Amino acid sequence: MDVTIIITAIGVKVIGWLLSGHFKGAQDKAMKSGIGFDWKAKYKKNYSDELIKIEDAKISKLYYKYHKLFNLKYLEIKFLHATLLVSLTDKWHKYGTFRMLSMNLSDSIMLSITFKIWWLCFFLFPLFWIARQLTFHLKYSKRKRKVYLKK
Repeated sequence: MDVTIIITAIGVKVIGWLLSGHFKGAQDKAMKSGIGFDWKAKYKKNYSDELIKIEDAKISKLYYKYHKLFNLKYLEIKFLHATLLVSLTDKWHKYGTFRMLSMNLSDSIMLSITFKIWWLCFFLFPLFWIARQLTFHLKYSKRKRKVYLKK
């Protein structure tokens, strides 16, 4: 394997790490300041500014199943805003999305450069995205269960 290819691949990965670190810092800053961090922003509120629970909402069976599948306790402000489009709700989620994108893109570009197959990038990018999202969800739900069991 050519040395320039290896150096380029490592450089791409380092840039991905740096971008990921930058966006992690932006996430922490948004959380500490409280500006741009509102977990309730993705849910609908009633006239008294309270979140609308799924059980109280008049929705179709299919939409109800969607909420149960993703364990959403409250009605979304718009469809997919608590799942796929969560990065549109506040700055913390937007920076988290950019953080994941930088890591996934750098991984897929690095492997594509290493193996000299450019189209591999288009296959690996969504694969890395799905793998990281699933591992995060499993890790988060496991941690949430431990905290719940301690109470």
